[in-house]
Amino acid sequence: MLFSDKITNRRAAKGGNLQTKRASPARRKHQEIVAQILASMSARDREVLKRFYVDGQTVNQIIADLGITETEFRRIKLEARASYGGRVKEAIGARIVPRTNTAKRA
Repeated sequence: MLFSDKITNRRAAKGGNLQTKRASPARRKHQEIVAQILASMSARDREVLKRFYVDGQTVNQIIADLGITETEFRRIKLEARASYGGRVKEAIGARIVPRTNTAKRA
């Protein structure tokens, strides 16, 4: 099962919307891109992201299973998230509008 599919199934189990075969072409394309990006990541990075974000395991569970320190875990997670985010932005295009401070300063 793909990482993106697990997220979708997890949301559905929590009462969210389950994306079925009727997913829009844009959604299917996004899922394909996510699957390709995850497949191109190292097994270790993919495993850390999956266990933490999809499976909801604690840091202590993950570091015990993988035999790494908490510092190593945090570094791996930080680098994997940055890599994943950068690759998604490259593949899909940066669609996030930067925040601007519109409040007037006194």
